[in-house]
Amino acid sequence: MLGLMNDARVETDVLVIGGGGAGLLAAVEAKKKGADVLILCKKETGKSGCTPYAVTNITRSTPQSEGELFRQMVEVGSYLNNQELLEVFVREVVSVIPGLKEFGVPMTVADGSHYHLENYPQGPQENLPGIYNVTPSAGRPLSFNLTLPLREAAEKMGVRIMDRVHATRILTVGGAAAGAVALNLADGSLFPISAKCVVIATGGSARIYERSDNPVDLTGDGFHLAFEAGADLVNMELMAFNPLKITPEVLRMIRSGAPDEKLMSVGRAHYNLGGILIDVRAESTIKNLYAAGEVADGLLGAARLGGTALAAALVFGAIAGRESGARAAQVRRSEIPAAGLEDEEKRIAALTQGTDASPADVQKDVKSIMWKYAGMAKTEQSLQEACKKLAELKAVSMKVKPGDAREKCQAVEAHLMAYVGELIAVSSLQRRETRGQFWRLDYPRSDNTNFFFNVVLSRQGDKIEIGRRAVVTTRMRIPPDNPLVGCGCFNYLKPL
Repeated sequence: MLGLMNDARVETDVLVIGGGGAGLLAAVEAKKKGADVLILCKKETGKSGCTPYAVTNITRSTPQSEGELFRQMVEVGSYLNNQELLEVFVREVVSVIPGLKEFGVPMTVADGSHYHLENYPQGPQENLPGIYNVTPSAGRPLSFNLTLPLREAAEKMGVRIMDRVHATRILTVGGAAAGAVALNLADGSLFPISAKCVVIATGGSARIYERSDNPVDLTGDGFHLAFEAGADLVNMELMAFNPLKITPEVLRMIRSGAPDEKLMSVGRAHYNLGGILIDVRAESTIKNLYAAGEVADGLLGAARLGGTALAAALVFGAIAGRESGARAAQVRRSEIPAAGLEDEEKRIAALTQGTDASPADVQKDVKSIMWKYAGMAKTEQSLQEACKKLAELKAVSMKVKPGDAREKCQAVEAHLMAYVGELIAVSSLQRRETRGQFWRLDYPRSDNTNFFFNVVLSRQGDKIEIGRRAVVTTRMRIPPDNPLVGCGCFNYLKPL
């Protein structure tokens, strides 16, 4: 047995995995419910993930603009949005985002000169959705003005934080989340964490592509954790790419059926639009396992408005915290079975006892495959090639120097990157159309007759089960024949 496996045991009511905006607000809200809360972060809480590095624009809405925000998000999302989640979002965003000021987050309302509002006619702003800007404050970089105040608030409330710890497995008992196994990045030891509820807020997987504008820690950890635990994933094929907003060139590439080398040399993987399937309480299909932020979706559909990523992370982070905190007060702690811990130790040992490939080489190969075969320019043939190559990389045992904690972490990441890449490629094969920010060069048009559905992936043993789920609609049920197609983040639309 490794290091801390027998010697250390950590207990909490609510375990939050991820130290960005969604995780921090989840921790704060769970603590407000009286729960003992622990945050695990692979890097440093408040300085990791996309939140502190994102363009600091956050959706602003009022009760008068809820309907317009709903309409625009469905139209931009090409009608693939889960409208039940969207109903919750447009209602909650009205209070959750301005409520950040309670924690010392400095914000101002963007005026009409802001680029997201450039198409708006003049009129009462209370009737239109818009943008808050996070503003500078003395002694703190602009990019940290959102997350660091939340970390400070969480710590003052008594939330415990463990930085530089990588959650590698969700532990379940009786079909419900009961904790996690964590890898200490300082010494490479594994240790168990017992929890009544778990919140996954690890962000997306843009860094599994060769080209990306995301921080290095966005390797898809949460998708792997949830899927291995038995949770369903939805719309994993929907990945946003940001080729410097060259929309006409993107459209020409799609219509030509061939990759455009100029675009491929400037394009970047930007944002996961799909993720862990959640309900309106932010709970996954596994009991007591919640998710929020980029790792959990269904809300945004096939593309998104600028500003909605941060807003969605914060709104559903708050919901996940409230719900998990309340649930923790109602359930008894489960005894973690020793077999679960031992299995994880054996799995990681098997990944790190090879004699040839290094973790860095495997990561490099995954990124190359994802960009070349499953990135901006993909076809049936390229996606099948991606599936084949990624499945082979999943099975690779890597050469890791004994006692090298950094290389061990790299190996764990390399495996999960190949794992998540395969999920994306498998899901992409199911959608034979172009819609929003999902582009198939061999199917350049949308097809509402055959592909107006959500792709759901479930784990059956070691196999991926593929299902189709009807799009959840509440108000807007009939998609247009030619939904929006583009890149980057869409600007706000002209109101009806």
